[in-house]
Formats: sequence, structure tokens, C-alpha cells
Amino acid sequence: LLVTVCMFNSGNARCTLSCPQKNKPVCAERGDERRTFRSRCKLREVNNCQRAGKFSIY
Repeated sequence: LLVTVCMFNSGNARCTLSCPQKNKPVCAERGDERRTFRSRCKLREVNNCQRAGKFSIY
């Protein structure tokens, strides 16, 4: 049980980045999907928290 709790907590830690509120937009793509993120930090947050592949800056 302790191992499960630790794994759960460390998984959440990856998804909660403390991103500054400044807007420095970046464009990124994942396959045919293109998206604008508020900052590189928000892009990293999405890449760390989603299981559907990583976005790359273009």
C-alpha cells in the first residue's frame, strides 16, 4: 500500500509545474495536431501530464 501511495504522489508531482503568469506563446505540433501554448512551461506541463504523445515546438 505504501508503494502505491508513493507512486501516485510522484505521478501528480510531475503534472503540477509552477509556471509564471507571463505570456510567451509557443507553437507546437503532435502529428497532424498543431496548438499554441501560453509558454514553454505550459507545453512541458501538458507533455508531462498527457499520455497521448509529446508536442514538439516548430
